[in-house]
Amino acid sequence: MGSCQASNVIEINSQEDAKILSNKKKLALAEKQDIQAIINEQKEEFPDMEEWEGERYKGIGIKRMKGYKCNLQIDKLNQKRDEFWNKRNSHGNPNYKTWRVINQACVYDEYRANVLLEEYNLTTYNGCINHIVDKKGNHYNIPNYCINDPYFEREYTIKENIEKKNLKINLYEVANNTNSILEVTNLITGLELKKLFCHKNNISFDEYNIRMFFSGMEISNEHFLYQYNIKNDFKIQVMRVPRPKTDETKEEKKENKKEEVKNEKKEENKEEMKNKKNEKESEDDEEIINNNNGVENAEE
Repeated sequence: MGSCQASNVIEINSQEDAKILSNKKKLALAEKQDIQAIINEQKEEFPDMEEWEGERYKGIGIKRMKGYKCNLQIDKLNQKRDEFWNKRNSHGNPNYKTWRVINQACVYDEYRANVLLEEYNLTTYNGCINHIVDKKGNHYNIPNYCINDPYFEREYTIKENIEKKNLKINLYEVANNTNSILEVTNLITGLELKKLFCHKNNISFDEYNIRMFFSGMEISNEHFLYQYNIKNDFKIQVMRVPRPKTDETKEEKKENKKEEVKNEKKEENKEEMKNKKNEKESEDDEEIINNNNGVENAEE
């Protein structure tokens, strides 16, 4: 009888747990649907531009998104961007102050954007800056054309027996409004150009993230200059941002500290062994002296 009652209690508890779990799932689903409805409403007013199919991306970090197609001239695209931000940043919008922070974050590079969002307690909903949540639970959707430039399809072909050409390139650093003239060839890669720029300006390549842009395209590390059709006296824009200190560096410091402690213990053990050896030698010498004295006394 007792075991029957116990099994009934377990069954009831299991049913209640299942019911609670089911209700939690329903609430989570409802909340997700509500959020999606809010985002869809914002997207209806300012929809994203059509994305490319396949693995075509723009941006890095929280600004990494599927590349989008755009046939607008740059001035028309900027007008479209201004239309969005002007409406979101206007005083008639109850959250205009938050929108202005988001606007600034979208203009910044991915590192400074992260810092700015953290400063104002703003988080990305799915790891991307196109969907932001504030500490009150308000959701903000940003169209793709307000975050990155369009993705232009371009075929990068590696030509055989390409003619080597000497180039004089003007590297314009946007933040400092400075120019650096470099004499290079069309056969160097983007990575080599970035390292040459750092060397000329006494910049540590390991401490800064260097990005270069030519004719609306970002120069990648692996592509050659001739693939961008860069010619003599052309200007390339340069951006550099301090690389954030990573957890890996902290781990390295921990490992180095452990190694130091380990080495210190080794030295201590060596010193201890040395002292013990000296003590043993002293005891042996004393024993020999005592033995010799005993022999001498016996002979007398």
